[in-house]
Amino acid sequence: MDREDELEWASRAGALEPLVEACERASGAAARRFAIDRLERTLLVTDPGVASRWTDRLRALGVSPSVLEASQLALPPHAVHVPLVLRDPSGHARALVRAFIVSYEPSDEALAALFGRTAERAARTGIVLAARDAPPGTAIDRLRLVPVQPAA
Repeated sequence: MDREDELEWASRAGALEPLVEACERASGAAARRFAIDRLERTLLVTDPGVASRWTDRLRALGVSPSVLEASQLALPPHAVHVPLVLRDPSGHARALVRAFIVSYEPSDEALAALFGRTAERAARTGIVLAARDAPPGTAIDRLRLVPVQPAA
């Protein structure tokens, strides 16, 4: 995988370190702006809480204050982390972990688009855990996991 593919993967996975380093290494105004734009787009879909340890470096890079503020949201206390595996067109697999929360009856189409078989068990486990804390009378079969960052 070449460097550009690695950065694209980091962006999809919400992995900030390679993107921050790419911004710091970028030479020239255009290359630096391109790298910061990619980093800002990633920050807007990264799971809450991930960017908090990067605040000083992100500010020093010139990340937009509004993007920086949006990236500082806390992870909801009822979120669970679900392992996902993505395959590229050549069949290579990469794993990542994203935060999900339990929602009441989202559309089945949205659920099918989010989960493959790899994450199904983890998703079901999260629902079982949420069901234990659900108020009496909650229809457990209508609970679903949805991403904390829907645009991710």
